[in-house]
Amino acid sequence: MALRRICQSTLYYLWLLLAVVVIVAALAVSSLRLLVPHAEHIKQPLVDWFLDTYQMKIDYKQLDLQWSRFGLYVSLSDVNVDPTDGVDRLKGIDLMSLRIDPLASLMAREVRFGDIRMHGVELDISTIDTSGESNDQQSPAQQLMVELVGSRFKAFELSDLVIHLGDEQEIPSLHIPYLTWTNSERLHQGEGRIQMGPDSDETVKFIVKLSGNEQRPKKITGQLYIEVNNLSPHPFVQPYLGDEITITDSLLSFETWVSFGWDSIDQVMLRLDQNRLAWRLPLSEDDDDHQLVIEKGYLSFNAEQQGWHLFSDDLDVHTNGELWRDLNLKIWQREEQIQASVEYVDLSLIAPLLEWIPERWELPIPKQVPLKGAVRDLMVSYQDAERWQIQANFANVGWPKIDNMPGAELVNGDIYLNQHLLQLELSAPPQLISTGELFYHDIELERLDAFFQAYRHDWGWQFELPKLILRATDLSAEVVAQGRMGPDLPNELYLYAELDLADAGHADYYFPLPAMGADLADYLSESLQSGQAKGAQILWHGPLANFPYDDGSGMFQAYVPLRNSRFKFSPDWPALEPLDLDLQFENSDLNMLAQQARLYDVHVDDLVARIPGLSGDSVLSIDGNISGSSTSVREVMRDSMLADSLGETLDLMDLKGPVWGPLSLKIPLDNAEAVEVSGFAQLEQAELLVPGTHTHYITDASGRIDYQQQNFRIEKLLGNYHQLPVTISVSGDQKGDDYLVDGTIDASWQAEQLRQLPDFWVPGLTGRLDTHAKVQSRIDDKGPHTEITIRSDLSPLTIDLPAPFAKPADQAQQLLGNITISAAHQFDMTFQLGDVGQLRWLQDLSVADSAASIWIGVGAEPPEQIEAGLSLDISQPHIDINQWLAVLDQQHSATPSSLPFDRGHWHFDQIEAEGWYLEQVNIEMEKTPLGWQARLSGPAAEGSVRFDSLEQPLLDIKLSQFNLQQLEPESSTPAAPLPPATPAAEFVPAGQNELANIPDLDVLCNTCVVNNVNLGEVRLKSVTQPKLGLWQIEEAWLKNPHGQITLEQFDWRLAADGDDAPAQPMTTLKGKLKVSNFGKYAEAFVTSGENPIKDSDATGELNFSWPGAPYQFNPQTAEGVFAWELGPGYVSELSDKGARVFTLLSIDSLVRKIRLDFSDVFDKGLHYNSFEGDFVLKDGYVNSKQLEMDGVAGDMFINGRTNLATRELDYDVVFNPNITGSLPLLSALTFNPFTGLAVLAVSTVIKPAVEVVTQVRFKVSGTTSNPVVEEVGRSSKEVELQKPKTEPQLLDEVLPDAAEAGQSSAAPTPSTSPEAPAPVVSEAQLLPELPTEQPITVGDTPPNE
Repeated sequence: MALRRICQSTLYYLWLLLAVVVIVAALAVSSLRLLVPHAEHIKQPLVDWFLDTYQMKIDYKQLDLQWSRFGLYVSLSDVNVDPTDGVDRLKGIDLMSLRIDPLASLMAREVRFGDIRMHGVELDISTIDTSGESNDQQSPAQQLMVELVGSRFKAFELSDLVIHLGDEQEIPSLHIPYLTWTNSERLHQGEGRIQMGPDSDETVKFIVKLSGNEQRPKKITGQLYIEVNNLSPHPFVQPYLGDEITITDSLLSFETWVSFGWDSIDQVMLRLDQNRLAWRLPLSEDDDDHQLVIEKGYLSFNAEQQGWHLFSDDLDVHTNGELWRDLNLKIWQREEQIQASVEYVDLSLIAPLLEWIPERWELPIPKQVPLKGAVRDLMVSYQDAERWQIQANFANVGWPKIDNMPGAELVNGDIYLNQHLLQLELSAPPQLISTGELFYHDIELERLDAFFQAYRHDWGWQFELPKLILRATDLSAEVVAQGRMGPDLPNELYLYAELDLADAGHADYYFPLPAMGADLADYLSESLQSGQAKGAQILWHGPLANFPYDDGSGMFQAYVPLRNSRFKFSPDWPALEPLDLDLQFENSDLNMLAQQARLYDVHVDDLVARIPGLSGDSVLSIDGNISGSSTSVREVMRDSMLADSLGETLDLMDLKGPVWGPLSLKIPLDNAEAVEVSGFAQLEQAELLVPGTHTHYITDASGRIDYQQQNFRIEKLLGNYHQLPVTISVSGDQKGDDYLVDGTIDASWQAEQLRQLPDFWVPGLTGRLDTHAKVQSRIDDKGPHTEITIRSDLSPLTIDLPAPFAKPADQAQQLLGNITISAAHQFDMTFQLGDVGQLRWLQDLSVADSAASIWIGVGAEPPEQIEAGLSLDISQPHIDINQWLAVLDQQHSATPSSLPFDRGHWHFDQIEAEGWYLEQVNIEMEKTPLGWQARLSGPAAEGSVRFDSLEQPLLDIKLSQFNLQQLEPESSTPAAPLPPATPAAEFVPAGQNELANIPDLDVLCNTCVVNNVNLGEVRLKSVTQPKLGLWQIEEAWLKNPHGQITLEQFDWRLAADGDDAPAQPMTTLKGKLKVSNFGKYAEAFVTSGENPIKDSDATGELNFSWPGAPYQFNPQTAEGVFAWELGPGYVSELSDKGARVFTLLSIDSLVRKIRLDFSDVFDKGLHYNSFEGDFVLKDGYVNSKQLEMDGVAGDMFINGRTNLATRELDYDVVFNPNITGSLPLLSALTFNPFTGLAVLAVSTVIKPAVEVVTQVRFKVSGTTSNPVVEEVGRSSKEVELQKPKTEPQLLDEVLPDAAEAGQSSAAPTPSTSPEAPAPVVSEAQLLPELPTEQPITVGDTPPNE
């Protein structure tokens, strides 16, 4: 029990002691923590310790002690490190903890530290100089190994370490979350992790193990393991690449195991996994990046006793997505020699890697070369700079044209190269060689075989080309050559070649541009366009730099026989072809000779061309003689440098005919457009166009054209204009940007010669016409602009035409014409003939078949705007159509359908024709889609006329009024009798052609007046049927309110077979007359004067026919009858030498007087009950057979005829008084006037018997214009007087009506008795108020007038 109690007490006190110790220790540490920051005497030992141990001065802000499970730590906060070498790389440490090793401290009697911890370390290594070389015998890696194995710390630990590699904007800083290192007696190991950013998945993990100590450093060995995941290293690498290449993307993922010793790497194993690199050149035009991708693979390195070797295994490599095939890399070292071999390399895959070659290496090829093909069995051996060699076989190697390096598609061969010898054997199948800047065009290679070798000497290189066979497009060549080159020697070439050229147009494919120079090569390339050369030879002997060997140090000769060639000596001239041209090169000179050549169809003989100096600034001279047609010369000029000057002028003049003359050209090769040309062209029987016109040619022209550059001159060229002589002078010159052509044309022609001019029809000209024309053309970039002025005063010319054109000789009348043709081909022509008339013609010649706008005015003012087509405006006081018809008869008149103009505005104060006239007439003429129409206005005519050119033409005339008057005769002298008619020419009836020319007619005139004869309303509608040989009316009449004439038939039939067809062409006219009041009907026709026939109605029938057409009416051949009848009425104012009194003395007329409004008392005349008869037309006579008037006072009978040819009258008229009624005034009919008075006095008492007149006979003769009426006899008998029923009244109070006739007498046979007329009682004694008797007249107006 006691023991138990003792034990419990002992444990209790021990525990209590331990607690006291712990409390005391805690209090001590706390006291130290509180006192240490204020213990300045502790700080200096720490600073000294760091300075002695690490040669670094430190400074800190706070010192602290911390106790942890690992021991007691001294903590320093905000540590600032000041290196002794002056380079401040360690920017600061947030917290540094040093663990105190108690045992080591007791043993050393000073504070010793076991390990060190640092947190928040910032390290800047961007200022480390890596360019210098260390003088230390140990490498940096060896120094690091010694430091690690000999560290004073058992362990150290870094956390939150930041290492700055450069500018943060260019190179990101490295973040190391942790880094630990532990040291033991024989093993030293560390591990860590590097992170590209605080949150980045780009990490590098590593483990390092070292064995050994610092006393025996060469025995140190170690192992290294590195694991890289998703690392993008290009931000770190790009600053070292500069601007030569840009990395756009990178990725590293791999593991590696390395075994190493003090001064050796014994073994390396590298496992690759998902690695890629993408890049581009800064100035590359390719938008796509290049990529190198390694999907997987192994690289193994092993050190051997005699050397080392490196092998690849299972590599999966892609370039731009293409897999590297059969990639087996072997590199080994034996003794002093390094050798490498590659079985197969695809050049297209390694070509992008050439871009990584630094610019300072100055490769002869550009970086971007998209190679293709393969290299096989590549062997490289290297021992030192004087002992190395390369050999390989290449197949199907190709590359594109890049800069000045030609490109090829398929090249095969072998290459061997060492420090003294280069041998190259090449062969190439058909392919396209891209020539770069060495030649003008790519070469279509057909075959190439060549062997080239070069030897290196102390003075330079000597090369040989013992064989070169070339077959290419149109070229076959065999070349042998040798030469030498060196830094102190001129480059020399000794070459001989024979070649055939199938097409000289491809010769420029093979011009060596650097050797020939751009100007010469350009010129020959453009000039030699076709031809063949066989057996051409080239010899070159001498230093290349001394060409063209003016000093005699070398020789260049070439002979090229071109046949059937085409040589375009200037771009501004057509080519010479076909041409057999011999080219002879002699150093710097080129001579070209040809006997014959052609420029288009122009022959060039004795052609000589020379290029002295054969350099870019040489001048080519060409001389030859040309001959050919003007048309061919124009074609040459049109395609030459003179196209805008002389060529345009010759085209403007449309020169034709043969020409010949010399031609000389000077052409600078450095400016082939600056050609100097001169010569002349002789014209013989040439033809040329008046500039600016289209149809006016000068023929049979002879003269000479001199030209020099753009200038030309023609002096007094003689020619003919439509066989009329003219003299021409023309010159042309360049004025600024324009080319000016000036010319004159002079002519003097007799009037009768003018008939030779085409479409010139002006009759009545006599004398001479002198004209002067001036032509000016300006040719600019828009084309030619031509102005022509024509002048003549017409003084020597007589114009015998109707007014207003008539002009006597020696009277000046200015004719002025102006023609303008713009560059846009706008034609404007104006002609002015004094104050008589003018013409204006506008037309757009740029449009084919464009409509012209032409205006011709005679006395009319020009319109503001000229309409398209031909307008003819006339304003004249008078026009005599007969005069113009006489003129126009000399020209075939146009049919109505061929109106020679489109419209017209005409005004005439008077239109005269055949003695008839119209006054104040306005006519508006206009073409219509079917023909033409005219609108008439004015007091003389109002209406329209239309012609439609249909299958059967139609002439439509609609007039509201028409007033045609007859001119008054100039003399009042009575017309003499017509002379006997002359025999007519043989009658030829109109036929089918004339019938076909007659249109259908549709005529309506509401009021037609002819010579004051009002015809009233006139209607005619007809149709023409040419196939039936028929013209006939459909409707025709002549009417006024009192009656009308209606045609029932009016036709014209041609002779034809058939029962109804006439034996010859015949016209037939049938119609009827029906009038209610013949007097009023006739008075409507005659607007002045009173018609003598009163109160009669009238009827009649017409039936006429004649041979030929309706317009071929001839009284001699026409036949027909007009049967007519007048109803009751009377003839007023009829003077008949005694017959008139019967009306006044008739006793029964009193009743008629009451019924007819007392007309026989107040009107003078002869009453009748009817008046009828027939007019028969035959053999040129109108026969009146038994015209009978049943008169109130008596009957009248008329027989006779009228000769229509001579207008002579031959009529017998018999009047039989009616004496059977009551005649209280019968005494007036007695033969003795005194007896009549006695009878009248006693008539109321007795019934005496008296002798009275019973028949009066007349003879009508003379002509229709001057009829003569003579009484040729009377008959009488006794009549018993009756007592009047009433007392007679005085005669001065009343005039009783004549008694109604009680009997009629038979018509007598016309008397031919020469019996003299019986005396007549003077009417003045019985009827003092009646006028003096007048002779009978038949018709006031002759027929047909």
